[in-house]
Amino acid sequence: VIPDRVTVIGESQVVSAQTLIDKGINAIRDQVGPNVKYDDLHIFYVGREQDVTVPAGIVALSASLPYGIRFNTPTTVMISTSVDGQAVTKVGLKFKVNLYRQVAVAASQVNAREIFTEDDLRYERMDTGQIAAGFFTDKNKILGLMARRLITPGMVITDSMVNKPVIVKRGNMVTLTAFIGNIEVIASGQAMQDGYENQLIRIKNVSSNKIVLGKVIDEDKVQVVTYKSASAS
Repeated sequence: VIPDRVTVIGESQVVSAQTLIDKGINAIRDQVGPNVKYDDLHIFYVGREQDVTVPAGIVALSASLPYGIRFNTPTTVMISTSVDGQAVTKVGLKFKVNLYRQVAVAASQVNAREIFTEDDLRYERMDTGQIAAGFFTDKNKILGLMARRLITPGMVITDSMVNKPVIVKRGNMVTLTAFIGNIEVIASGQAMQDGYENQLIRIKNVSSNKIVLGKVIDEDKVQVVTYKSASAS
């Protein structure tokens, strides 16, 4: 008497689920790099643990992150198993990854168009997957910048909230410079809008009344980029 189904297998061995998970965790840490402190990176396996049976021989594991590391959704790590140099199987493991950083937040209220000072900022340790992109981990990069809108205490500062301070104000008289070949042409202009360093703003050439588009070089100088008709004002 024999059963309805018979499975014939050769000599085999088991790769434990924990071995696969450890390989995945190490792959994520390697991807993040050595600049992140060990305690700031939290990795949790979120799948169902399952051993893998492979043929007998020398087992080698390799890991890859096909979609990179995701801090707001599960991160997938593909673990490939080979025996004696021959590919045997591949499994996908999912991990929840949290990266905690010291993030710059507002220590006090900062009104629109105000310049950030040391007293306006502090650090707070946060899960970066739960905050908007563009945050700062070095508050020195915010000092001297201008708030684009009202910022309340405890709010995470992002690059979309700040700008360089205005150095040319609407109505100011500035020197216009333009290059025609190797010749530099200089004229007087009046700013038609506020501008910060390297911003493109509209300037009126007071001699011709034409509106030009220029890049703010400093508080007294704007370099012409192109001309527009006077009606553009």
